[in-house]
Amino acid sequence: INTPLSLHYIFKEKFQIFGGGEIGLNFFGDVPSNDGDFNDDQDLTDILTTADVSVFLGVGYIINNNFDINLRYNLGLTDIYNGAVIGFQEWKKNWFTLSVGYTFRD
Repeated sequence: INTPLSLHYIFKEKFQIFGGGEIGLNFFGDVPSNDGDFNDDQDLTDILTTADVSVFLGVGYIINNNFDINLRYNLGLTDIYNGAVIGFQEWKKNWFTLSVGYTFRD
């Protein structure tokens, strides 16, 4: 579950830029074993931390009064790897998001 908080700036009535931060929570999940044996799956909470923090920047285009399209890049700030797998040093979540949204505007 990710919870973002952002500030948006709209200019020329159609374009927007935004930025903010996001807190993510990892509650459950399984990682399949390499040998295909489903009985050896590893609990995701053994590999990843429970919480992570990221910052993001994005741009968007307002299609009409209610619909818009956005492109956002998240940069992970926290190391989400807790040391359960040998051979990895640090994991940070970084990703792009392309979205179409509906917004309640006056």
